[in-house]
Amino acid sequence: KPNGKHEPEKPIFDGVPKDLKLGKEFESAKQAVSRNEFKFKTEKKQGMYDTVYKINVIPKKIPTEWKNKKDTLDDKNIWYDPTYMKEVPFGNGKSTVVIPINPEIENQMKLPSGKEEGYLFRGMSYEEFEGIKKNGYIKTDAQYNFDFQGDMTFFSDEKSTASNYASGFAPWQYAPTIDKPAIMIKVKDPGNHEKGTTEGEIGIRGKISDELITEVYIGRPVSMVEGYFEIVVDKYNNNVAKSKPLRTRIQKVVFCFLIWPNCKKGLKQIFDLSKKINRNLR
Repeated sequence: KPNGKHEPEKPIFDGVPKDLKLGKEFESAKQAVSRNEFKFKTEKKQGMYDTVYKINVIPKKIPTEWKNKKDTLDDKNIWYDPTYMKEVPFGNGKSTVVIPINPEIENQMKLPSGKEEGYLFRGMSYEEFEGIKKNGYIKTDAQYNFDFQGDMTFFSDEKSTASNYASGFAPWQYAPTIDKPAIMIKVKDPGNHEKGTTEGEIGIRGKISDELITEVYIGRPVSMVEGYFEIVVDKYNNNVAKSKPLRTRIQKVVFCFLIWPNCKKGLKQIFDLSKKINRNLR
């Protein structure tokens, strides 16, 4: 634009007015659309001073053998793999919750933990892992780094921290799905550490060769919960939308690990193998 101002893009959700302007605060929603792992359903609520568009975020490709329940407390759908999870009565017995089917399965669902001398761990999205296989090196795009962190790629010396970043702490648009599971890598420590923002967080500048990777952990979802975010339009604010963050986007995952050279065959083969490993663990 001649005046140098950023012109917000037009809406990308059905049921939202075409002339509504969505700014940078909707970047995560746009990334979710591009990732093509979710369906979006719009509900409109008209108020006296504003209009709220509730955008329901629903995972795609739920396996046919999974079961579905409606949460009576907040009317959200939960899908779960019955080989790992089950419904049990809750409270007065008029509602249910989904829990692991037994203590053994519950242990399998615990995130990898512990330290290994001489090694570091990094949790990541499926897309980042695909980039590593394509490019031959590990390097963050720094999208979620603080300004003072620059383009450092962050690792942890603790497995549980890294696996959390791959699953529970992942930005909702990059959360693990059926086709795009959570990934954690184990690498030989290249040295050249720079301190991170939290204990155990280690920053490394530049490209890290994929030859330092020794193992890859794959987090397969075994339950998924739909979520939603809101687009709020103030009738007195020139038809510009404000965002309310996503709520209740939750997955439970089971991790298995593979030796890195096998991972270069392609993630589909890896994931097929991970499902076989999971079946053997049951």
